[in-house]
Amino acid sequence: MAHEQKITVKIDVKKLVKSGFYQGEKGLYATLTIIPTPDNKYGDDYMVTQYLGKEEKGPIIGNARDLVFDNDTKKKEVVEEEEEEDLSF
Repeated sequence: MAHEQKITVKIDVKKLVKSGFYQGEKGLYATLTIIPTPDNKYGDDYMVTQYLGKEEKGPIIGNARDLVFDNDTKKKEVVEEEEEEDLSF
């Protein structure tokens, strides 16, 4: 079953704090937090941080964007806005 909404995430693994890793039954894990940033000047929809607990602020390790395909309404709106901006009178 395909999911309609997807988010693509890019992180800099060198920025991960190793003390925040934990061993699970099936592997070594890190907990990440995705925070919406709708007015980001770089066009990213989210900021990604490493979660280190309530008392400790984790590092910003990357960003994420909504993955938009041609048949999505959001992309159609963006294309229409760009076309309107290109009109010269």
